[in-house]
Amino acid sequence: MRFSHINNVTIIAVLSFVLAVIGFILDLHERVQDVKVNIFETLMVTAIIFTALSTLYLLGLVIFKILQKSIIKRRNS
Repeated sequence: MRFSHINNVTIIAVLSFVLAVIGFILDLHERVQDVKVNIFETLMVTAIIFTALSTLYLLGLVIFKILQKSIIKRRNS
């Protein structure tokens, strides 16, 4: 089965949300009593983690494509 970029981005989004929730649970003693603030903070942490993981994914994809083209050129020479 071949993964598309949409599947990879979905996996990154789910992983980001899970990591944010785990961080929220581990930090229970610092919790604010307002539910709206807690939801906002969880969503913002999810967005930050998603941005970081997406950047790493895109960087890895670009490096992979460059290396792949380099190997193909080397074989054809």
